[in-house]
Amino acid sequence: MIQRIKRLLGIGRPDPSRGNSIIVNVEKLERRVALLEDGVLEEYTVEREGDQNIVGGIFKGRVRNIEQGLKAMFVDIGLDKNAFLHFWDAIPAALDAGLEEIQREGKPRKQQKKITSKDIPDIYPPGSEIVIQVSKGAIGTKGPRVTTNISLAGRFSVLMPNSPRGW
Repeated sequence: MIQRIKRLLGIGRPDPSRGNSIIVNVEKLERRVALLEDGVLEEYTVEREGDQNIVGGIFKGRVRNIEQGLKAMFVDIGLDKNAFLHFWDAIPAALDAGLEEIQREGKPRKQQKKITSKDIPDIYPPGSEIVIQVSKGAIGTKGPRVTTNISLAGRFSVLMPNSPRGW
């Protein structure tokens, strides 16, 4: 009976024959979650009260203003501070002229218009909506740093929707 209660509370050794299990420990100031696969710890996460971890989060924001001198724009994503988007992070990877292109024999080469930092204010004027991913969290008085090159990481693959390779 005591072993069963310990197992329900996540105390003591888990039964390896149970397969996958999740152990959750919730306290006043933090939450801990562990994922066990066949009795072996695979993942461990701690969330503290008051922490706001938005790195990797994907948001739909609105361009508030463009600073030509900084070559950057500020995007409202619903936080206290606007997010910082540098012009080079605003160019989707699929349109970036810096990508190496492999040319196959017998196929004609397509002329692609190269996007420069001068084109960014025309592509994203103030008030336009933009989908971004947070690459660096807010520090002090500065808002988070964001990019339009979105990537969704899985266990065995990474999905990059704006990339022509996308696998």
